[in-house]
Amino acid sequence: MITKRGIYGTNQPSQGGMNGYADDPQDNRSTADAKARKLIDRAEKNLQNRATTPQELIDNITQENVLSEQARQVSKNLNDSIEQTRKELVEGTEQGSRNLKNNLERAKDEVPSVFDRAVQNAKGATQEIQQGAENLGKGAQRVVNRAAEEITD
Repeated sequence: MITKRGIYGTNQPSQGGMNGYADDPQDNRSTADAKARKLIDRAEKNLQNRATTPQELIDNITQENVLSEQARQVSKNLNDSIEQTRKELVEGTEQGSRNLKNNLERAKDEVPSVFDRAVQNAKGATQEIQQGAENLGKGAQRVVNRAAEEITD
């Protein structure tokens, strides 16, 4: 090609495109074809592995290497942890129930003695009040007697 500036030589062969060269990476047909083929293959595989029931879906995920070994181990550990927590919850609930039952039985056995002590305390307080009233009456009688003696003297 000859221009006003002189001879112009190209570094690339003409391939089409906006400037006659393959300078647009989006125009790379071989990469686009490879990506399209990969997507088509993946879609066909997904159609073959399609599950029609939830159980088939679980089987596909766990048995057909969809999950990596690490993900399977995490899933197993999670299931083990959930099962352990469930067992501990059941055991804790049973122990709490036994403790509550024992406490109620002890309370049932101790309530009469507590009531008896309260009755004895009330009787003791009543006796003390009676004794105090008698002492007050005797003290009042002494005061009256002294006053009478003072008057007669």
